[in-house]
Amino acid sequence: MKRVPCNGCTACCRRPVEIRSSLGDDLKQFMTVTNEFGTFLRCNPDGWCHYRMEKGCSIWPHTPAICRAFDCREYVKNGLMNSDLFSDTEVTRAGQARL
Repeated sequence: MKRVPCNGCTACCRRPVEIRSSLGDDLKQFMTVTNEFGTFLRCNPDGWCHYRMEKGCSIWPHTPAICRAFDCREYVKNGLMNSDLFSDTEVTRAGQARL
């Protein structure tokens, strides 16, 4: 896995993050919400991830597998924002800036 140069960027911290034990995530390690679609990291009322802090993620590098694998550069390069239900212009801008 390539390292993404986030440098404090938290643009992707508004995306739903599913916790998956099949990817090595330990459900007991995180504050979560479960619904009919799965188990997700808890979000604050404003939509931001509960673990997002002013200067980045408070649980990095112990984040769920989906967070560690997300690369905004690949997201933009492969045009994934065009078919993503949770597409966000800030994530797209962050990916473009890092290409």
